[in-house]
Amino acid sequence: MRTFGRPALAALLSVPAALSAGAAEYRQAFPEETEACFIRRYDRTHLAANPGQSVAEIVIARDRAALRREAIDGPEAPQLALAVSARVRGSGRVGPEPLDCHGLTAWEVGEGGRERLQCASACGRGDVDILVEGPNRLVLRIGGTVEGQHLPHAIGIGRSCSRESDVVWLGDKAADRVFVLERAPTARCRP
Repeated sequence: MRTFGRPALAALLSVPAALSAGAAEYRQAFPEETEACFIRRYDRTHLAANPGQSVAEIVIARDRAALRREAIDGPEAPQLALAVSARVRGSGRVGPEPLDCHGLTAWEVGEGGRERLQCASACGRGDVDILVEGPNRLVLRIGGTVEGQHLPHAIGIGRSCSRESDVVWLGDKAADRVFVLERAPTARCRP
């Protein structure tokens, strides 16, 4: 029988604590049965200094429609339902694009202990990674598979899954791949 000294035992016991810390971050950012809103808006000065960036505003929301998707009873129910919307230079707001995070494997600890969510577009237009940096901050990273083809940095945001004419694709420009979003009142995420 193998025995562990105190330092090794302490290290083994700290692993579950580190994993549960990530779960606590998730619950703080997205409490059960509660709406949430995270926004990043770029002012004219920022956009002028970054001409390659097309996104003027990006929103991650957990609204009433998302909560209804989470309440579906069956294998198609997401573990967490969100929506992403954006305003691109020279156009109005597009979205919300429904995002579904499925199963226990959707939650992985990494990136310096921050929680990473992998959420796919419910319309089949790619996926995103969301790093939970605590109750008030998310980092959105764009990339995934679109129509069966791997696109390393793209997600389509549209008004409806049945219409492709108004879809705006993000992630094809280096400046439109990573966004830091801050918590805001839920009313600010409503169209």
